[in-house]
Amino acid sequence: MLEVYKTTNNFPNCKKKFAFRSRNPQTITQDEFIDLIANANTTITKSDTIAVFSEMENQFNKVIASGNALKLFMGTFRAGASGSAENAEDTFSPKPKRDKRTPKKDHKISLLFEPEKSMTKLIAQMKYKFLGLVQLCHTTIYHIKRIGYPEKDTISPSDVIEIKGSFIKIDPNDNEQGVFLSAFGSIEEYRLSTYLRCSRVTIDAQLPKDIPAGDYFVFVKTKSFGISNSHQITIEGCSNS
Repeated sequence: MLEVYKTTNNFPNCKKKFAFRSRNPQTITQDEFIDLIANANTTITKSDTIAVFSEMENQFNKVIASGNALKLFMGTFRAGASGSAENAEDTFSPKPKRDKRTPKKDHKISLLFEPEKSMTKLIAQMKYKFLGLVQLCHTTIYHIKRIGYPEKDTISPSDVIEIKGSFIKIDPNDNEQGVFLSAFGSIEEYRLSTYLRCSRVTIDAQLPKDIPAGDYFVFVKTKSFGISNSHQITIEGCSNS
């Protein structure tokens, strides 16, 4: 459910003291979305879904690269140019500058999205949870994946996981902060102790070699911005890497 909260409005020209913002408690990856379709009690298999998504990506890229717009059920996708010019002789040049002496331009081509009216109405009527007044800076996990060995898709003991998010920087020497795991159905928390990178948006942490296989909730505890949302991962059997 969408989480709506109120925070202090820090814009210098703001007319009101507070503003409403929202956050998504979890990001569903493409692989997870494929599983949702494959498990939707239809005759479509996971292999069918993967094949369709693969070809959809191929055809989507072709349509956009050709300069055409693509209208789907949720809305219309198109490439769009933007920028400004000093005079009528200036040409459009979205390529990044190669020389530091070259004047910086704001020319760019971006992927644009215009939602369908039916989708706009659906979003406007969606249910949400109001959290009240909270800090604008909040610890949030967006995505978790294993790093290294690109041919290996599963997560195993001893693997290093990469956590992407916002305001997730922690002090690895403080046992009250860090990346914590909790097995499904358990109230016990397990703190990871080995960290390779700790920044505001990325944490690289190594799983212990003796962690049991199973499904886990992963969350981050920080000193300044509290506890993040939880993200689900599955740890397979012992790693051979």
